[in-house]
Amino acid sequence: LQDEYNNAVRAADVFVSLFSTKTGKFTEEEFDAAFGAFKNRNRPYVYTYFKATEVNAASAVREDLQSLWAFQDKLKALGHYPTNYDGIEHLKRQFRDQLDKLLAMGGHEPANMGPIVTTAAVPEVKPERGLWQKVRDIFR
Repeated sequence: LQDEYNNAVRAADVFVSLFSTKTGKFTEEEFDAAFGAFKNRNRPYVYTYFKATEVNAASAVREDLQSLWAFQDKLKALGHYPTNYDGIEHLKRQFRDQLDKLLAMGGHEPANMGPIVTTAAVPEVKPERGLWQKVRDIFR
Protein backbone atom coordinates (compact mmCIF):
# COMPACT_ATOMS: atom_id res chain seq x y z
CA LEU A 1 0.00 0.00 0.00
CA GLN A 2 2.83 2.45 0.80
CA ASP A 3 4.40 1.72 -2.60
CA GLU A 4 1.12 2.66 -4.28
CA TYR A 5 0.96 5.88 -2.30
CA ASN A 6 4.57 6.71 -3.19
CA ASN A 7 3.73 6.15 -6.86
CA ALA A 8 0.78 8.54 -6.52
CA VAL A 9 3.12 11.07 -4.92
CA ARG A 10 5.57 10.76 -7.83
CA ALA A 11 2.75 11.26 -10.35
CA ALA A 12 1.31 14.33 -8.59
CA ASP A 13 1.86 17.94 -9.61
CA VAL A 14 1.78 19.30 -6.06
CA PHE A 15 2.93 17.65 -2.83
CA VAL A 16 2.28 19.27 0.56
CA SER A 17 3.68 18.03 3.85
CA LEU A 18 2.94 19.45 7.28
CA PHE A 19 5.05 18.89 10.38
CA SER A 20 4.76 19.84 14.01
CA THR A 21 6.78 17.92 16.60
CA LYS A 22 7.96 14.81 14.72
CA THR A 23 8.65 13.31 11.33
CA GLY A 24 7.09 9.92 10.68
CA LYS A 25 8.89 7.20 8.74
CA PHE A 26 6.31 7.09 5.96
CA THR A 27 5.96 10.85 5.75
CA GLU A 28 9.70 11.13 5.16
CA GLU A 29 9.50 8.34 2.58
CA GLU A 30 6.72 10.23 0.79
CA PHE A 31 8.76 13.43 0.88
CA ASP A 32 11.71 11.53 -0.62
CA ALA A 33 9.49 10.19 -3.40
CA ALA A 34 8.16 13.68 -4.17
CA PHE A 35 11.53 15.38 -4.00
CA GLY A 36 13.16 12.70 -6.17
CA ALA A 37 10.42 13.04 -8.77
CA PHE A 38 10.83 16.82 -8.74
CA LYS A 39 14.56 16.45 -9.39
CA ASN A 40 13.81 14.15 -12.34
CA ARG A 41 10.85 15.90 -14.00
CA ASN A 42 10.26 19.22 -12.20
CA ARG A 43 7.06 17.80 -10.70
CA PRO A 44 5.55 17.63 -8.20
CA TYR A 45 6.06 21.04 -6.69
CA VAL A 46 7.05 20.23 -3.11
CA TYR A 47 5.77 22.43 -0.30
CA THR A 48 6.95 21.68 3.21
CA TYR A 49 5.50 23.47 6.22
CA PHE A 50 6.50 23.37 9.88
CA LYS A 51 4.11 24.54 12.56
CA ALA A 52 5.64 26.91 15.08
CA THR A 53 4.62 25.11 18.23
CA GLU A 54 5.65 25.27 21.85
CA VAL A 55 7.12 22.07 23.24
CA ASN A 56 6.83 21.12 26.89
CA ALA A 57 10.27 19.79 27.86
CA ALA A 58 8.76 17.72 30.65
CA SER A 59 6.49 15.76 28.34
CA ALA A 60 8.31 15.92 24.99
CA VAL A 61 9.28 12.63 23.40
CA ARG A 62 13.00 12.83 22.66
CA GLU A 63 12.84 10.52 19.63
CA ASP A 64 10.05 12.56 18.06
CA LEU A 65 11.97 15.81 18.35
CA GLN A 66 15.17 14.17 17.13
CA SER A 67 13.33 12.86 14.05
CA LEU A 68 12.11 16.40 13.36
CA TRP A 69 15.55 17.96 13.76
CA ALA A 70 17.19 15.29 11.61
CA PHE A 71 14.59 15.90 8.89
CA GLN A 72 15.16 19.66 9.07
CA ASP A 73 18.91 19.05 8.68
CA LYS A 74 18.18 16.83 5.68
CA LEU A 75 16.11 19.57 4.05
CA LYS A 76 18.95 22.06 4.47
CA ALA A 77 21.41 19.60 2.92
CA LEU A 78 19.03 19.15 -0.05
CA GLY A 79 18.67 22.91 -0.48
CA HIS A 80 14.94 22.66 0.22
CA TYR A 81 13.76 25.41 2.52
CA PRO A 82 10.47 24.86 4.31
CA THR A 83 7.99 27.47 5.42
CA ASN A 84 6.95 27.99 9.03
CA TYR A 85 3.38 28.79 10.03
CA ASP A 86 1.70 29.85 13.27
CA GLY A 87 -1.81 28.52 12.76
CA ILE A 88 -4.31 27.42 10.14
CA GLU A 89 -5.04 30.91 8.79
CA HIS A 90 -1.34 31.64 8.44
CA LEU A 91 -0.84 28.29 6.66
CA LYS A 92 -3.76 28.93 4.32
CA ARG A 93 -2.45 32.38 3.42
CA GLN A 94 1.05 31.10 2.73
CA PHE A 95 -0.15 28.17 0.62
CA ARG A 96 -2.56 30.46 -1.27
CA ASP A 97 0.39 32.75 -2.02
CA GLN A 98 2.32 29.77 -3.39
CA LEU A 99 -0.64 28.80 -5.59
CA ASP A 100 -0.80 32.40 -6.86
CA LYS A 101 2.87 32.11 -7.85
CA LEU A 102 2.16 28.88 -9.72
CA LEU A 103 -0.73 30.50 -11.59
CA ALA A 104 1.42 33.52 -12.42
CA MET A 105 4.25 31.34 -13.76
CA GLY A 106 2.16 29.97 -16.60
CA GLY A 107 -0.80 32.26 -16.62
CA HIS A 108 -2.96 29.13 -16.54
CA GLU A 109 -3.04 25.75 -14.92
CA PRO A 110 -0.87 22.93 -16.27
CA ALA A 111 -2.47 21.12 -19.22
CA ASN A 112 -2.13 17.61 -17.80
CA MET A 113 -2.46 18.21 -14.11
CA GLY A 114 -2.44 15.09 -11.98
CA PRO A 115 -3.74 14.79 -8.45
CA ILE A 116 -2.56 16.94 -5.59
CA VAL A 117 -1.19 14.69 -2.89
CA THR A 118 -0.84 15.83 0.69
CA THR A 119 0.36 14.14 3.84
CA ALA A 120 -2.11 16.19 5.86
CA ALA A 121 -5.64 15.06 6.62
CA VAL A 122 -7.01 16.51 3.39
CA PRO A 123 -8.54 14.26 0.74
CA GLU A 124 -6.80 13.85 -2.58
CA VAL A 125 -8.07 16.35 -5.13
CA LYS A 126 -8.89 14.81 -8.51
CA PRO A 127 -7.77 16.64 -11.66
CA GLU A 128 -10.35 18.67 -13.55
CA ARG A 129 -10.57 21.90 -15.51
CA GLY A 130 -10.09 24.94 -13.28
CA LEU A 131 -8.56 22.91 -10.47
CA TRP A 132 -5.76 25.36 -9.62
CA GLN A 133 -8.27 28.14 -9.06
CA LYS A 134 -10.61 25.88 -7.07
CA VAL A 135 -7.82 24.75 -4.79
CA ARG A 136 -6.61 28.32 -4.40
CA ASP A 137 -10.16 29.41 -3.48
CA ILE A 138 -10.21 26.87 -0.65
CA PHE A 139 -7.33 28.78 0.93
CA ARG A 140 -8.96 32.22 0.87
